[in-house]
Amino acid sequence: MPSFDPVFWRAAGHLEQFLKTRAGDSHPVTLDRRSFQQLQVLTARLASVEQRDWQLSVQLVAQQLHAQLKTCECQITNALECLTPRNFSPAAPAAAEIYEELSALRDEFEVCEVNLREGTLSVVTESVVLEDIDLGSFRIILNWKAVPEPAGSAPYKVEAVTPCHPDGQSDITHPHVMRDRLCEGDATCTLQQALRAGRLTDFFQIINQVLHTYNSGSPYARLGEWDGSDCHACGASVSDDGSYCDFCQSQVCEDCSSFCSLCDTSACQSCLKSCRNCDSVICPECAEECGDCEGVFCSKCLNPNELCKDCDHADESEELESNTDSPPEESAPRVAVQSAGLGQIAVPT
Repeated sequence: MPSFDPVFWRAAGHLEQFLKTRAGDSHPVTLDRRSFQQLQVLTARLASVEQRDWQLSVQLVAQQLHAQLKTCECQITNALECLTPRNFSPAAPAAAEIYEELSALRDEFEVCEVNLREGTLSVVTESVVLEDIDLGSFRIILNWKAVPEPAGSAPYKVEAVTPCHPDGQSDITHPHVMRDRLCEGDATCTLQQALRAGRLTDFFQIINQVLHTYNSGSPYARLGEWDGSDCHACGASVSDDGSYCDFCQSQVCEDCSSFCSLCDTSACQSCLKSCRNCDSVICPECAEECGDCEGVFCSKCLNPNELCKDCDHADESEELESNTDSPPEESAPRVAVQSAGLGQIAVPT
């Protein structure tokens, strides 16, 4: 029989009071307004880049929108669970029962810790490996002091011990974990019931099982995004420290990125332009259009009238041709002048 642990006993007392407040809890239906506001922002941004036909930006914003949609989907799922009628609401367990749960929990997980000052009970999972991708271990932290934000949200969080993020998404540490919040999916109701009944071992094991399961239909980010990332231009593998386009923010390989010849800004091949006259590589900010033919040129290849060389010469030719084709000026009418002596007859003297 394991020795008595006074820290666990004190924690059991705190958890008893905590679970009493949750026994029969109706879990008011609340949604995080900020999440749905961000959804509107990303939706408008996607429409904007689609209208401009910025294909790489469309892909990037679509990924962000997909992740945000999953966040809102989890909130809606939890809200639906809150509305599900409950025929049985178990009474809160006594401190002695909770102490037994804590002792069993220590046998289930290699790391099981209590922090009385912070009011937390935490365990550390084994390393999570999904489809040969090692995401590392996760710390599941139940906080009996925390005020849920937003109200009604789960009183726990899931932190990566050694965070492994997908490309460009530092707030995601697992396909189903964003900002240390787990998308519980179908496990929502089971988790709530286990916690209200004080079955702490079941509560942590259910979360552990969700972490070791990959649902390809509802991830914040797909597993393929952890194994490096693909160049948005050619599809080649790119390391996490690869180049990013300063305009569409897409990650591209070295072969698909370059620098503007005028301002040295880094950009992908899709965003860069080529001067029609001198073939200089220019970024969208340095590219200018000819006021006549609307071709793309660098500032050096346009005259002060914002015309390219060809359009400028064409204007000169048209002006010259206009001058050549005009009718000659009519000369003034000539006045006949008779020479002196003309028509006279010489008479001998």
